[in-house]
Amino acid sequence: MSTIMLNNSLKVQEKVKFEIVTDLMALLPIMERRLPKSCFMYNQLKSYESFKQDLKVYSLQPSENEDLDDLWILFSFFREDWGSTISISAPVFPIPNIPSRVQEALQATDPVDWTKRFCVLNVDLAISDFIAKTSLRKFGNVIKIFPCDLYYMELEEALKINIDISSTPEVSLGPLSPLEGTQFLTRNWQYTKEGTDTFIRKSIENHISAGVYVRDEKNKSKRELACVAISPGYGVISSLVTHPNHRRKGYASLVMKYICKQLAANGFYPSWDVEISDPTAVAFHKSLNKQVAGKVDYISHKAL
Repeated sequence: MSTIMLNNSLKVQEKVKFEIVTDLMALLPIMERRLPKSCFMYNQLKSYESFKQDLKVYSLQPSENEDLDDLWILFSFFREDWGSTISISAPVFPIPNIPSRVQEALQATDPVDWTKRFCVLNVDLAISDFIAKTSLRKFGNVIKIFPCDLYYMELEEALKINIDISSTPEVSLGPLSPLEGTQFLTRNWQYTKEGTDTFIRKSIENHISAGVYVRDEKNKSKRELACVAISPGYGVISSLVTHPNHRRKGYASLVMKYICKQLAANGFYPSWDVEISDPTAVAFHKSLNKQVAGKVDYISHKAL
């Protein structure tokens, strides 16, 4: 810990805390060295200019005898529907233990406000256990933990993805329009709540998205959305949703292939998380990509 020397020569310990990072691009080389686990946080840094109103980046300065590769890095991305989405990058993965100075900094109310609702995205299991213990025992809050696999794709692999829809002329594939994509997801995504429409619209406007369009059976000159996915400012592919009338037609696979290839073409590592409690989802995503960056947790935190 750092210390402050007072006039009376007494040393008073300064509280350890995460500090705002102003030179974000200085963190990119660190995130590259931490791949593949850091894939989604690397993406967040790369897309910062598109989401800078919603993303805050913090770091815990190294203690003595440590260098920049020992930095603990924390991102806080604001969502209009769920509040802050927290991401944490540690120097090693998996984490053998959390240093006491890091525990002290995480328990502070800035940047993690334990009195409010927040989510923690794709966090290492040791950090997940610490957050659960702190939230329940110290603050008396309620949390839900969803164990996940974090999927990751190398840029070269994603760029080689073959997408062929020549045999299905009634199907087209492309980016979403903000209006149409927002309307589709707010009507069909099970996690929609107040504020979700704003979050989705901003994601589509500012970053890469994908949609499968099919001809309207009643009006052949009109096309309708059948399946979509977006890539929000917290670095993972999200909201893969197929309309009930168009399931089991391979559209989800097309959307995932398209968005992965588009992300890679723009220098982003395709990454997404899948709850391991859903065997159907696990089987589907393994068919797309068998490379798992690690076992992680998604945490939903609700303050009482």
